[in-house]
Amino acid sequence: MQSTGVDLDTGSVVVELITARADHLAYFRARYGSDVTTKVIATEPTSPARAHIFCYRVAPDGASLLVEYESGGGVRFDHRELAERDDRVEVAIVVHRPNGPSTLESRRSEQAVTLSRPLGARVVIDATTGKRLPANR
Repeated sequence: MQSTGVDLDTGSVVVELITARADHLAYFRARYGSDVTTKVIATEPTSPARAHIFCYRVAPDGASLLVEYESGGGVRFDHRELAERDDRVEVAIVVHRPNGPSTLESRRSEQAVTLSRPLGARVVIDATTGKRLPANR
């Protein structure tokens, strides 16, 4: 169960939940009576999403980028996405975000993204927004 509320028009308690169960309404009504309705907000606790990227810096090895992105609030790192071109490098950080309520905590996290060759004069692009990322030196 994620949250509860009241539907003033029907006088029923509304339970928002994350479940894959098809019998969620029957389950709650068997326990709490017919004045309960259910609203499924998701079938899984988390969903994949691309994280907001703040900036990057070239790692000391010269062959990878250290990408700073927003995490916290129950966000878990999942994987990196990278596309290298002659003139640019496009990068995304994929995380799993909670489907229900989460804390407002926000922090910066960092992931290393290995390049096939040194960055050189190529620009770094946020693959989600299409915008050039600032270098954090």
